[in-house]
Amino acid sequence: MHENCPNCGQSFYPEPGFYFGAAYISYAVNVAIIVTLFVAMNTLMAKPTLTQLLVGTIVPAILMVPVNFRVSRVVFLHLFGGVDYNPEKQ
Repeated sequence: MHENCPNCGQSFYPEPGFYFGAAYISYAVNVAIIVTLFVAMNTLMAKPTLTQLLVGTIVPAILMVPVNFRVSRVVFLHLFGGVDYNPEKQ
């Protein structure tokens, strides 16, 4: 992640340890991914086995870790960092 926004210069690190709270958002996003996949698999498959359910939910959740990491930091920054996207300020 950049230190500052390349367009407007906004600091992405308001204070040391700021993003520790993003772990809670990351957890919520990860739970949403797993629950959605679990429900989809139970709905679309006739009778999935435990192995199919575990592989079908855990593997995509692990593959989504980089996306989840960035999304949770961006959401946390917008919620608690006082950052509001305004394309007209560029």
